[in-house]
Amino acid sequence: MQLYAKDLAQIGLLYLNEGIYGGKQLLNAEWVKQSVKIRHKGLLHYEPPIYGSYGYHWWISPQGHNGAFDCYFAFGFGGQYLLVAPEARLVVVLRKQATGRNQAMHAHNVIFKHIAAALI
Repeated sequence: MQLYAKDLAQIGLLYLNEGIYGGKQLLNAEWVKQSVKIRHKGLLHYEPPIYGSYGYHWWISPQGHNGAFDCYFAFGFGGQYLLVAPEARLVVVLRKQATGRNQAMHAHNVIFKHIAAALI
């Protein structure tokens, strides 16, 4: 499946607005809330801690973990990245040509060291 930045942003907005997109309830709001709750400790226990805990196909990263804000995110091969920070009313999409698995941490660092730092 190929998703463009606009497609990822639309998914992010759908979740940011608890299942509502274009004025229509496309996903059940309770499903959205349940899907971004911690279900597994994920990689939060690694040193240094990376990514966060895991929900239903979302990484959950609390402010105490990332130093910026409570958020959840998804990433794909090569550093494709979709982040949703509900309290900040923020959706961030990074999309680039896939170059390898190591790019996921690079995208993560760009968001939390540069974008988030500019918002705090």
